[in-house]
Amino acid sequence: MFTAMYLPSTDGKNPTQSGFLTEADAEEYIKKYLCKICKKDLEQGFMIWDEEDSEKYSIDGPLDTQCGAEWYIITDKEYNEV
Repeated sequence: MFTAMYLPSTDGKNPTQSGFLTEADAEEYIKKYLCKICKKDLEQGFMIWDEEDSEKYSIDGPLDTQCGAEWYIITDKEYNEV
């Protein structure tokens, strides 16, 4: 079992959730919390940092997006030890 853990979780709206059967299930949950730009980047499979940067950065999942930097997927056991 896995936990999708959101950091920072100090704003009172902590969307951290446990009990996912697979990491893929946890990633699907995280996708709901991505902004429109990150969702678009994920759909196209890459992102560009800014207009001056022409390099494309590969995105394999929601954790590779800028919004995804606030998330971790860990086992429920690890989460309960925190």
